[in-house]
Order: sequence, then structure tokens, then C-alpha cells
Amino acid sequence: GSFRIAGTINLDVSGVVLRGSGAVKDKDKDATNLVAEGLPRAILHIGGTGEWQEVHSRMPILDDLVPVGAQSITVDAPDGFFSVGDHIIVQWNMTAAFIHTLGMDHIPPRRDGGEVRQWPTDMALRFDRRIVALEKADKGYRLKLDAALTQRMPKEDNPVVWKYEYPGRISQVGVENLRSDGAVFRKAPDYNNPSIPHKTDGSFFDSIFSEFEAVENAWMRNVEVENYNNVVFVDEHARAITVEDVEGNHVDTPEKQGHAAPFAFEIDGSQVLMQRVNLTGRLNHVWATQARVAGPNVFRDSWAKGDDLDAGPHQRWATGTLWEQLTLK
Repeated sequence: GSFRIAGTINLDVSGVVLRGSGAVKDKDKDATNLVAEGLPRAILHIGGTGEWQEVHSRMPILDDLVPVGAQSITVDAPDGFFSVGDHIIVQWNMTAAFIHTLGMDHIPPRRDGGEVRQWPTDMALRFDRRIVALEKADKGYRLKLDAALTQRMPKEDNPVVWKYEYPGRISQVGVENLRSDGAVFRKAPDYNNPSIPHKTDGSFFDSIFSEFEAVENAWMRNVEVENYNNVVFVDEHARAITVEDVEGNHVDTPEKQGHAAPFAFEIDGSQVLMQRVNLTGRLNHVWATQARVAGPNVFRDSWAKGDDLDAGPHQRWATGTLWEQLTLK
């Protein structure tokens, strides 16, 4: 049947699966259809609350160089500080030298006269990892991680490791076998108003089917949506997410009036796999990463049809992303 959604469905408890009876409109009379009502917003939110809570001190990495693809690191730490199973962040900060090498400390003026923001040195990549093994080294401990690191980190950049707790993050949550229609959002009075800021319930940027945030080991599959501008967001605090067999139809953004394009399938988290995620529409960053993304992440085996469509990293610095077997028509 059809269910009219005047608010947001929040999956904020571990172990919950939102499972419909089918996704294909007209071809399956028993399909489950979530019909949006009201102003543009996210219809479905998957995740808990909060962010990483740092525990104890930050410990320096001792390796002269952590290469791309490394899955183990040597850390200066006392006995008993780290244990197998610990949740850790491997953090690399962008140095002034790195930013200068890229030329992002002297970005030229914008043609439209807008503000230019040079890259600051407080930008960092934070790799969310688990310790799967450790052993005593000549100095400190050698930590084996559950996934490879995707940024080159020389010792002079002063990379560090810190343990964290995340009591508000949930896990084992899924969305399956349903469809949704956001056509009503296009009737909002400020839907195409370029002066409306994001997240204020009004513009096409806020027309969002789903957001993964503060969640791990979660998934979405066999879902069909139409008349949204953004289909799936995976936030910075989401990890180990699989999105597959999701189709966005009529993802049609209005003509530009000062806004950038929205995102159909966007990754800001890590260890995310998106496959067979397809789109028909116009003016969209179809498969994209966000500002500072610590991989690995994958977009694969998908297609998009329409005008003014693209794919790639959107801004700032993203590492370890694979775009594979994607077709823009």
C-alpha cells in the first residue's frame, strides 16, 4: 500500500530493518510506496546521534612513511594502551607544504566575485578503523587494521592515532523492497529559490530520500524512488555501508539560478559500496564524494541517463575511491 509521510522516518535503533513488500510501481500491485507530504526534507534517516568521542591521548605514528594501501602501522604507545577490537581513528592533517604543492593556498579570484576560501591547515582525513591484531615492535606496537589506508602519510606530516567511543552510533540496520515519491516537494514555494540556504526545508537541495548518519554495518537494497533531487547521502560518521539495486527516476533539477547541482548518490563516509545505483534525470552530480573523504569507497556497475550529469570527487580532498563500470548516457 501507500503511506503518506508528513515527517521523517527515523531508524535510530540497532537491529531494525525497514522492509516493504516490493518496489516497482504498476508492475507489482503489492508494492510499498512512501509518499512525501509537506516541504522538502529527508524522508528517511538511518542512524543514531553524536560523533566520535576521543579516549586518552593521541599517539604518533613511528613509520617513516605510511604508503597508500598500508594495512598496518607502528604506533608509539605504552604496554596495554591498545587492544584487539579497539575503535581507532588514524588521522592525517594537511600540512602547509602539502596545500602549497597543490596550489590551494593561492586560489585565484572567482569570476562571479564570490568569496574565495584558501585551504587551511586544520583540514584532516580521519580513517575510522578497527584493530584486528597487534604485536610488540622495537619501538611501540605494530597495529593491523581492518581496512587499508588510502592516503600517503610521511612521518614529517605528524600523523597520529587515537581511540574513540561512539555510544550514539547504531549498527545492523537495513532498508529493503520499497519505493518512494517526492513529487510534492516541487510544489514548495521556495523550491527553486537560490537564496534559500541548505537544510531549511525549502529548496531542491533539501529534497532528499535518505540519509545514513551515525551508523555502521548498514544497507539499502531493492529501492526505487522518483521526483527527489538527492537519493542517498552517506555521512562522515557512517561506515561499512552497502547500497545496491537502487534506482532514482525523474531526478530533474530546475535550471541553475545560482545553486550548484545536487547529488543523487553521495559518499562522505568510509568503506561504502554503492553498486547498481542508477538514475534518470538532469543536472546532477550522480556518483560523488564530498569535501574530505577517507576511503576506501566504491561506485560501480551503474548507469545514468539525462542532460548535465557528471561523476567524481566534488571538492577539497578525497582518497581511495573507485569509480568502475559507470555509464553516463
